[in-house]
Amino acid sequence: MDIVDQLNKHYESRSAEIEKWFDYHLNNILVPLYSSVDLRVSNYKIVPVDTNIFPAGFNNLTENFWADTGNLFKSSLNAKYPRASKITPPRK
Repeated sequence: MDIVDQLNKHYESRSAEIEKWFDYHLNNILVPLYSSVDLRVSNYKIVPVDTNIFPAGFNNLTENFWADTGNLFKSSLNAKYPRASKITPPRK
């Protein structure tokens, strides 16, 4: 079993606890609207090598996830900014 399989198995066994930890911490800090992290995986370790505040990897989404992306993004915005009515680009 490689490291990714081990991490996945560990996550699945403790997913409720992990999600609770993220929920607690994400409610106490300001995080970017969306971002991505590039990971490097070897046989015995996995490390983050780069964080992208404006990622372009939407082409990597699965077909099933792609179909739900708009609704997930909208519900995320509504949860974080319930009084917002429109999105405008920043002024230069």
